[in-house]
Amino acid sequence: MKRLICMLLLAALLILPGCQGNTPEFINPVTFYYPKNDVSYFASDSVISREIREAGELREDVPQLLSMYLQGPEGDTLKKPFPQAVFLRSFEITGSTANIVLSDTAARSSGLELTTACACLTATVCDLTGVSTVVIRAESKLLDGNKTITMNLSDILLLDDSLVAFDQN
Repeated sequence: MKRLICMLLLAALLILPGCQGNTPEFINPVTFYYPKNDVSYFASDSVISREIREAGELREDVPQLLSMYLQGPEGDTLKKPFPQAVFLRSFEITGSTANIVLSDTAARSSGLELTTACACLTATVCDLTGVSTVVIRAESKLLDGNKTITMNLSDILLLDDSLVAFDQN
């Protein structure tokens, strides 16, 4: 009986790895951050979540990767950071700062929508390049009344647990 159980377990171990067909293995993965369609709170991925994609030969071509990013996520649980068609006009790294110029259609977003889009873009650029600061502007228009929006990863609060700490006191 023990021998039969061992053989069944062995067979299961040999078969199960082949069942993992929906977990893609990437050779050159990149992480893109997008707003979630269904926003919830009190979790680190409740508003913004990530999508891992294969970069292939584009791994070092950040402007091309950002153009791909701005087209939106592949999955249906996330949405485009900018609801309208926004295009990358220029990208430049100076020291630890990435400077991004987007098409003027980015100026159609405002408030929380624009802040979330810029946070997603900042997280994506910092992850792709290793920079610590991202400066975003539209080609010739203001973004929510500002010439530029500057963000660091430390500016992006992914989990506000202050209420949890308050409740425990």
